[in-house]
Amino acid sequence: MKKNFDSKKNLDLKKFFNFKSLKKLASSKKFKYGAFSQALVIITAAVLVFINLFAQNLDMKWDLTSEGFYSLSQQSKDILKDLNVKINIYALFQTGRRLDILEEYEKYSEFITVNYRDLDLYPSLSQTFTKNGVPPDANSIVVENPAAGRFKVIAPSQLQSNTALYVEYEVTNGILYALSQNVKETIYQTSGHTDLEIPQSFISHLNSIGHTFARVNLFTDEIPDDAAAVLITYPQIDYSETETAKLKAYLESGGSALFLLGDDTKTRANL
Repeated sequence: MKKNFDSKKNLDLKKFFNFKSLKKLASSKKFKYGAFSQALVIITAAVLVFINLFAQNLDMKWDLTSEGFYSLSQQSKDILKDLNVKINIYALFQTGRRLDILEEYEKYSEFITVNYRDLDLYPSLSQTFTKNGVPPDANSIVVENPAAGRFKVIAPSQLQSNTALYVEYEVTNGILYALSQNVKETIYQTSGHTDLEIPQSFISHLNSIGHTFARVNLFTDEIPDDAAAVLITYPQIDYSETETAKLKAYLESGGSALFLLGDDTKTRANL
C-alpha cells in the first residue's frame, strides 16, 4: 500500500543524513577538477526538489523580503564557493528582460558568467544549444560547461513563472549537471514500510540529470552496487534489525542517504 502525503503531518527537513559532508565534498580536489561526485548531485537535487514539491504542505516559513527572496540558498552558495570551472549561464530572453536571481550566481563565484541573449539577435545559439534535435525555446536558460562541451537547457515551462525558488533549483541543478560525469546511476527508495509515495515530477527531475529511479526492499535484497543514494521517505512501519544492519553497512562504507521522517519516528526503535 502506498502512503500519500498527509498535510497534517510535519516532515522534519533537518534530518538529512550526512548533509554536512556535502560541503567537505564540494571543496575536494574531485570537485575542483570537474570529476564531480554523483552523490552531491543527487542529495542537493533531492533537497531542493522535495522543498519545492511539498512546501505548501509543510509547516514552514519563508523569507519573502526583498533581501531574502532574491538571494541564493546556502546550498547553492556552498556549491559555488569552491568552483574553479568556468560556467556560462545564457538567459535566452527578449532584449531588456532580466532575472535578479541570476545576478546572485555571478556575485558568489568569479567562474560564473551570466549572458543575456535574445535569440532574434543571436540565432546561432539555437544551433549551438540544440540537443537531441530540439533547439532551445525563447525564454529558456542554458547552463554550459564549455571546457567539457556539456550543457543543460532549462525550458520556460520548468521555471514556474520565474519564481526565484524554482529558477534557483533549475540553475543550480544545471550547474551540477554540467560539472558531473556522464555516468548513469540509480537512486533507490526503500519499500515495504507504507512509505510516502515519490511524485512523478521528482522522478522526472532525476531522469533529467542522467539518473534512474528504482525501489529496493531491504528485507529481501541488498542495496545494489550502482546506488548513488538511498531515499527513506516517511516510513509508517519500523525497519527490522536486518534492514537496519544493511542500511548501516551501506552508510559506513561511504553511501549516501536522504531521510524524510515524521514526528512519530521516535516510536520506531530501529529508525
